[in-house]
Formats: sequence, structure tokens, C-alpha cells
Amino acid sequence: MKGQTSKKNTNINKWIVASTILFLLYNNPTVFAAAKDSTQKDSTRTLKFRIDDSNGDPLTGKKTPSFDLNDPSNLSKQIEYDPIDGNYYFTEKIGGRYYRTPTYLTREEYLKYKAKQDEQAYWRRRLDALALFEKKP
Repeated sequence: MKGQTSKKNTNINKWIVASTILFLLYNNPTVFAAAKDSTQKDSTRTLKFRIDDSNGDPLTGKKTPSFDLNDPSNLSKQIEYDPIDGNYYFTEKIGGRYYRTPTYLTREEYLKYKAKQDEQAYWRRRLDALALFEKKP
């Protein structure tokens, strides 16, 4: 009888220990909780200097800041006139593939674009000429 009582006590003790451990584990929220994401998203942060990508439209395209990268040398920009609809199609290709979806300009928009390009080229030539005079021999 003594052997049976000690076995019963041992079983009861094991049961009490096991149930206590399970109770503590179940009631401890950190055991089953998923690890918190330590990387928090900062939605209020903005760039000091905004970098815009051109949208393929030469009139509303980006104005290149001095710290922004230039277009790659293998990017070819072309303007083609379509006599059927009278529009000028602006395309950007890398190799034989279109880089962006072609956009079109009406005659008035094209003339405005061309005048802007000519004016920029004029001032660039003037500045280059002035720079030649300021060079020391």
C-alpha cells in the first residue's frame, strides 16, 4: 500500500508541476506573442531635395538639378512629325526599345518647346563665349 501511495503522490506531484508550468506559460503573454517589428515606418519624413523623374513630356519634364544624374548616353530622344494627324511624337528609346510611352505634342506645343530649346542653346553659347574671355592665358 505504501508503494501505491508513493506512486500516487508522485503522479499527483507530476500533475501539479505540469499543470503549474502550463498555467504559467498560458498566462504569460510574452511566450506566445509574436516578436514586435522593430522597424517603424516614418511617414512624416520627406526628402530635403526632391528628385523628380521626367514623365516623357518635353514641356513638363523635369528640370535637372545639379545633384541629379543626367540621362544615360544610350538613351535616344527623338521627335517625329506625323503628317496624318499633324502631331509631333516625342519618343525615348534605349537601343531599339521604348524607354517610356511615346507622348505627342500639338503644333503649338511643339513650337513652344522648340522656342524654349533654342533660347536655352542661345544662352549656353553666350555663356561659353564669355567664359572664353575670362580664361587666363
